[in-house]
Amino acid sequence: MSKIVVFTVILFFALRVQAQNKIIFEPKTKTDYTLFALDAIEHKNDQTIALIYINKAIGMDPPNAFCYAIRGNIYLEQGQYKLAFVDFDQAIDLDPTDFFNFFGRAKSCYFLEKYDNALKDLNQALVLISFDADIYWWRSKVKESLGDYVGCEADFKTYEYLNTLQ
Repeated sequence: MSKIVVFTVILFFALRVQAQNKIIFEPKTKTDYTLFALDAIEHKNDQTIALIYINKAIGMDPPNAFCYAIRGNIYLEQGQYKLAFVDFDQAIDLDPTDFFNFFGRAKSCYFLEKYDNALKDLNQALVLISFDADIYWWRSKVKESLGDYVGCEADFKTYEYLNTLQ
């Protein structure tokens, strides 16, 4: 037998043993589905699969603000701003102490051209966490849309300053 044939046979059996020993992990809990959704977003850039997993997580009891925020962000990425708004609204109802929920809803409002609502949510996000540069950047965009150019410039300068600290 040639060395190539022997090597091929050994490789075949090694791969077969590895395949037999491989455990296929299927999600069973809300946490599993949430982690699979995050993995689909972060590593596979597959929002369709992420939505399938996060929808299963949301369908399990009890309701979880984090799951709604994840789905809201997927909807923002897909340009489905009304659906994103609904999910961030639900996330705020479940956890009104997380700035991220207000930030997401503010972005939804911005794209829906509800600038006054976006400004209120960004202000609330800043009450909860005052040093997030991205919130100031978004607030400058909202203020510009509302015609508050002085406020827009002030927020943009704060955004630039906070970015120099990172």
